[in-house]
Amino acid sequence: MLVDTGATITILRSDILSHLPNYVTEHLEKVNTNLLMEPGESTPFLGKCKAEFHLYDEPFQHEVWFADILNEGILGFDFLAKYRCDISVKDYNLTMDNTTKIPLFASCMDKSCCRIVIGETTTVNPYTKVILTGIPSNVLSRSESMMIEPSERFTEKNHMLLARLLKNDRKHIPLRRLDASQINL
Repeated sequence: MLVDTGATITILRSDILSHLPNYVTEHLEKVNTNLLMEPGESTPFLGKCKAEFHLYDEPFQHEVWFADILNEGILGFDFLAKYRCDISVKDYNLTMDNTTKIPLFASCMDKSCCRIVIGETTTVNPYTKVILTGIPSNVLSRSESMMIEPSERFTEKNHMLLARLLKNDRKHIPLRRLDASQINL
């Protein structure tokens, strides 16, 4: 399941419908709405219903929408709010109702966080996309993968987005940068 994607509703992949009991699929409420996906594509929802699903052996009753998505499911804000979820990146878990802790990743990972700085000086022309070299500015863990996330403050200040990336090489990390403004940076 994906968590904290910005989705307002909880979505399950459409092929899961074939594994649900008949009474659930018979009561599937039709909806006249499309799912807007990145990069601007859309796909119709097949319907919605109240269903029981499990996260790491914990059962949950919740309204879910069904669509053709790649992931098994997406926990939307509706679910996160209903079960008073807290996402802890530091501890790699999702805490529900201040008691239930569900790991964010299936495999055990070495926990660390580091800042990535741009490793070269360059000019980026308006409305262009470039890939720049990024360098970790502090010590990384022994983890083989890292996740790079955009900084909200950086995005607001510079009007730029940095891509999410998993990478094994700890020396140089490619960062994608889009200049959506009308001035050279």
